[in-house]
Amino acid sequence: MRVWTRRLDVADDELGEAEATLSPDERDRARRFHFEKDRRRFISARAMLRSIVGERIGVAPADVAFRYGSRGKPELQHTTRAVRFNLSHSEDLCVIAVHDDREVGVDVERIRPLVDLDAVRKRFFSVRERAAIAGGDPAGLEAFFYFWTLKEAWLKGSGEGIGDLLTAVEVRHDADGRPSIARVDDPQGGRMPWATKSWSPAAGFIAALAVRSD
Repeated sequence: MRVWTRRLDVADDELGEAEATLSPDERDRARRFHFEKDRRRFISARAMLRSIVGERIGVAPADVAFRYGSRGKPELQHTTRAVRFNLSHSEDLCVIAVHDDREVGVDVERIRPLVDLDAVRKRFFSVRERAAIAGGDPAGLEAFFYFWTLKEAWLKGSGEGIGDLLTAVEVRHDADGRPSIARVDDPQGGRMPWATKSWSPAAGFIAALAVRSD
């Protein structure tokens, strides 16, 4: 299991080299971005993923072949290795997680003010989680993104769509403060078979990792 943190804003020559490793469909997706900075960051992130996964399975970045699940989760077409991976980026910060055989999900967010914080809090969080997300003060915002990234990492790892699942599960903590994902309707347990971790990959950012543990 390894996790990489990379900055996405790169020089033009490096971006050109990165774009050359992308597949035709990835280049087409890049062209659809309205803002140039978003196009550049998408190219950079996909090239980094290709480089990391390609090294892991022993092929050139341009030869890494992806396929996508019904909900859009990418996986390898290569059948010789059971490598699992996930990518998330916020602004110019990218986090990539790779595991040799277990499903993995990762999410990263810049901690920032949200004008609709209260509405989102009520829609996507359990009663216990809402109590920790107070108004728009710094502590409340940090709690919001803490819960959000942990649940989003689990969703991405499981390959499920958001749907009603964000309110069906909640983040709980053991006696040592370690987080886990559990079903809201099972207060006595209901822990999902995923190991989770939260950390700050850079100042002003929070990230979360979820790895299937059964």
